[in-house]
Amino acid sequence: MTRSSVTIAAALVGCLTLSACGGSSPSASGLNPFGWFKKDGETTETRPVREQTLTPRKGFTNYVDPRGLISEVLTIAIDRTPDGAILRATGRTGATGYYDADLVRVAAGDNTFTYDFRVRRSEGTSVEGQVIHAATELTAAEYAWVRRVIVRGADGSRTAGR
Repeated sequence: MTRSSVTIAAALVGCLTLSACGGSSPSASGLNPFGWFKKDGETTETRPVREQTLTPRKGFTNYVDPRGLISEVLTIAIDRTPDGAILRATGRTGATGYYDADLVRVAAGDNTFTYDFRVRRSEGTSVEGQVIHAATELTAAEYAWVRRVIVRGADGSRTAGR
């Protein structure tokens, strides 16, 4: 026999041996090791696997931002960047001691984004006002879609268009 015919014969024997382990069910063949320790007529049941997640059983609660609106929005500006734009806002508080300023998007529609200028008040504050700056990023897709931006404060809002 030539070398190629030995290879073909070995492949044929291997295929026939493997096919003897199969059958209509895993335990149909005596050569299949999965069926060796089962009683006659016993079948394997598969139960649906429950997906494990970190989601709370009762769901997430609606988050309410504890920060208040800034007293007055002084200026807003949209600066173009290679990756989109930066929305900057400046506001004035009624007293000092405010921190954690952020522009929080609350609505998007009709090619308009609406943001709340939110700040957190510390315990010890004085009477004089404080100027605070905040900024947020707009992606390139958001910048291409938006035509007007509104930033709201407690005593009014400012609008910027492009």
